[in-house]
Amino acid sequence: LSDPARFKPTSTSPLDLISLKSCDANSFSSIEMEVIPFPSPEDDDPGCVLFGFKSHPLHHVKQNLSEDIIIEYLINTSASPLTKNLVHVPEPFCSALSYHRYNFPTTVVQLKLQETDPR
Repeated sequence: LSDPARFKPTSTSPLDLISLKSCDANSFSSIEMEVIPFPSPEDDDPGCVLFGFKSHPLHHVKQNLSEDIIIEYLINTSASPLTKNLVHVPEPFCSALSYHRYNFPTTVVQLKLQETDPR
C-alpha cells in the first residue's frame, strides 16, 4: 500500500473498521496460528457458521439479481438442496439458513447457518 490515506473508511460499516494500514506484504512473514477449540468444554450453546464472498460490483444489477435468485433457490424454497441436506434431515447440522447482500461498491454476500450443532 503505497498511500494508506487512500483507504480511509467512507462509512461506519463494520467492514470499513478494518485497519488497512498494517496490511503490507512483509507483515505476513511471521503469522502465528493458535487453535481455539469449538465448542469449549464448558459451553453447550449452539453456534453459527458465517461465510461470505465478494461478488459483482453494485452497478452490475443483472448479475447480482441472478446470484440472489440462485441463492434463494439453494436455501429458501421448498426444493432447496442446502436446506434439505443441512436442516431437514434426522440429525440436522443447523436449524436455519439465511443470507444477506451488503451493497458496497463491490457487493459482499454472507451466508449464515444458524444454531449449528457443536459436534
